[in-house]
Amino acid sequence: KEDATLVEYGAYKIVRHPIYSGIILGAFGWGFLMNNLPTLALAVVLFIFFDIKSRREENALCCKFENYGLYQQRVRKLIPYLY
Repeated sequence: KEDATLVEYGAYKIVRHPIYSGIILGAFGWGFLMNNLPTLALAVVLFIFFDIKSRREENALCCKFENYGLYQQRVRKLIPYLY
């Protein structure tokens, strides 16, 4: 979108990719709750997939928004306060 703006409030103030974070944290939570190794393995695969996907997206966002680099320094990518 040509007239897009960088959103830095709400969930985006805590993590840069909140939808991906929710999916990953939900998968890990479900795996631990069910004590199910295949589900935990799926959560790891989802983490790797969304990490790669978000890295590609962020390359484009850095080109589109001048201040995206500062946003990256301030806000974690996928796991609030950790990563």
